[in-house]
Amino acid sequence: MKIKSIYSFSFYSDDLTNDKYNFLTNKAKKIIEIKNYVTIEIHKNMPKWITFSKFDFVKYFNPIIQKEFNQNQKIKLSGQDIQNLLVDVYTMFQNRIEQAKTKFDFKVQDKIKISYYKKATKCHKKGDLKEIIIKYKQTKLSKTLSFLLKTGMNKNDILTTRDKNIRLLNQAVIKNNKKEIEKLENKIKVYNQILIHINKFGDRLFKLVALRLNRLLTKRFKKPIEFTKLTFTSCNQSNKPIIDFNNKKNSIVQGFVSLQTQNYKDLKILELPIKINKSYYGNLKDYGTKNTSYTVKIENKRIRIILTKSGNREIIKASNNTDYLGVDTNIKHNLFALSDNTNLDYDRELLNDYVKFLKKLDKKKTNKSKISDDKEFISTLSKKDSKKYDKWQIRFNNHLKFKCRELVNYAKNNNFNHLILEDLELIGKLSSRNNEFLGFKYSRLIRLLNLNSIKHYLKEIAYKNGIAVTFIQPEYTSQECNKCHNIDKNNRKTQEVFNCTLCNHITNADLSSSINICNRVANSELSKMFLILNKNGELVPKKFKRRNIIKEKIDELFYVTRINQVNSA
Repeated sequence: MKIKSIYSFSFYSDDLTNDKYNFLTNKAKKIIEIKNYVTIEIHKNMPKWITFSKFDFVKYFNPIIQKEFNQNQKIKLSGQDIQNLLVDVYTMFQNRIEQAKTKFDFKVQDKIKISYYKKATKCHKKGDLKEIIIKYKQTKLSKTLSFLLKTGMNKNDILTTRDKNIRLLNQAVIKNNKKEIEKLENKIKVYNQILIHINKFGDRLFKLVALRLNRLLTKRFKKPIEFTKLTFTSCNQSNKPIIDFNNKKNSIVQGFVSLQTQNYKDLKILELPIKINKSYYGNLKDYGTKNTSYTVKIENKRIRIILTKSGNREIIKASNNTDYLGVDTNIKHNLFALSDNTNLDYDRELLNDYVKFLKKLDKKKTNKSKISDDKEFISTLSKKDSKKYDKWQIRFNNHLKFKCRELVNYAKNNNFNHLILEDLELIGKLSSRNNEFLGFKYSRLIRLLNLNSIKHYLKEIAYKNGIAVTFIQPEYTSQECNKCHNIDKNNRKTQEVFNCTLCNHITNADLSSSINICNRVANSELSKMFLILNKNGELVPKKFKRRNIIKEKIDELFYVTRINQVNSA
């Protein structure tokens, strides 16, 4: 199955003259200067800008920038350049606001728990105050306030949305869609409750939300956002193709990217020499001519131009005649533990060197903390360390891509056409440490090594090789016995050995996990319980409100199997 998609391609220009390189660098620096000016203006009165739409934001700042930064200057920015940089700032600002809102809820005090020392210690007597814990709860009114804070909706917006849901409910009733009816009825109840509070308290409700939001923004954004990377986005207004081959014969330069410019030596077009691989980049006409947007990044004396084009993305569906291969992704003993008892490990020397570098950064942060309490100062890396860190990230991401190719090739060579893995978004809760990695928590390594990106790398590589990929819920795959399906955290008292407390089945812990992962799809009953088909025909995990639901369903399904296993033992 093929679906429409947008692909990004990077073109590199290494052989630039100093004049061209300096022009683009100075333009990027000027754009950074303007962006930082705008962020400072925003920070002076943040609540003012929350209600601004993208259009109003650009309309307000555009004349100011034209006047302050674009008159009698050596480097002039086009209207498109200014609009793009303002949209970048607006998007960054809105993302920060939304991120702050998701971490905040109105709550009221529920209980106060006071505990005292039951025994005398070196520092305290029996009966001394130990701690005071204040527990909070949400009421209907606090839920209304939280809703208004997170959505920014006013009374008219809520009325409009409620009426829309009522119309959809009537349509669902006609179609007798029970799930949709229940969903819409719950939404309408919520909106009705919010409207009751608004009618009762009026403007006081919105003033309280505004005050709390102002306090929240002041607390979370002590300093304005700072742009540092030499990059900018613009749009080609010329009718000339943005990218084309070099027509001169016997020339070293294979092609050019043509960027529109305002004032480079009185030229309207700035041509950057690039190398072109026909098999990789495809038809150059697909990248467009007029109104084509592009991004320019200055990277270590090299210019990177990012262009996009539309295309078709292949989605591989699981066939009826499927050979499954379960894959347990971890970091302690190997990268991939397979359900056929094969392991694919990462480069441990590379990882150990990376960990040593991270420990050096930690040491520097510790030294900073002795000088200052400013968290931003402590966490900020020097330019040298920042470059090294970026290089390490790129290096290890490339290594992960290499290992994903190795896994796909192994599956293909051994006639497996469906890979099954855990969805790694929830795997970062591990708290165990290991001396092999200088005492680092596994959860931190998983986050720093960006193991979640395996999901995207693997799908891209597997689909190109005709192999389906499914990601399942990670809950209980390491605690479940693959023989009797007993789920117990005591089944895995160590990271290495799995020993079932019910049927006494003993095996390698990683192998047991990979078999359970495989069974979540290979077993048709489990697959129906935990997976659904998305619009592209891929199997994706269902969302459950409680993680215990997975355990309850597995216990219920394999109850008879467990009894028989125990009786036969």
